[in-house]
Amino acid sequence: MAFVTNFDHLKQLHQAAVVGGSNSKAWIEFASTMIDSFPVLYRKAKTVNEQMVKLEKVIQEIKRDVA
Repeated sequence: MAFVTNFDHLKQLHQAAVVGGSNSKAWIEFASTMIDSFPVLYRKAKTVNEQMVKLEKVIQEIKRDVA
């Protein structure tokens, strides 16, 4: 299993997969890495989304207090 959470590395794998085309070793490596990494990436994205919602509420409260 190849877990990757570095988006620069994922981008490099993706670019190699595009160049290599479907069924190439690079394509299979990218696909396998994405499948293995997806749960970690999803949890991180979910956390970031939750933080953004909280920040948006704080921003709206600040705007109300200033107005």
